[in-house]
Amino acid sequence: MSKAHCFICSTHLEQQWPEGTNSDPDYDPWEDVKDGISLRLSAGYGSRNDGDYGYIIICDPCYTARKSHIVNLGNWIIESVEGIDSADLETIDPA
Repeated sequence: MSKAHCFICSTHLEQQWPEGTNSDPDYDPWEDVKDGISLRLSAGYGSRNDGDYGYIIICDPCYTARKSHIVNLGNWIIESVEGIDSADLETIDPA
């Protein structure tokens, strides 16, 4: 299955790389969603759904509209470049 529906609004979504990636043999194509995100679901103790696992797929508009409700929201890309000085970056020759 390479298509799914947004958990919130039912928009059709697809895997970014349905065939997987050459660099990671254990890659699960539902880790990356075109125009959306995937959340690995693992219901644990305290839930009536204990033991359930899989992915919840959410389209970008639904996710963006609800970002303020996310616990411990961060962005690893922004955090990893915060301390880099532009003088330390290597110049890339386009030729």
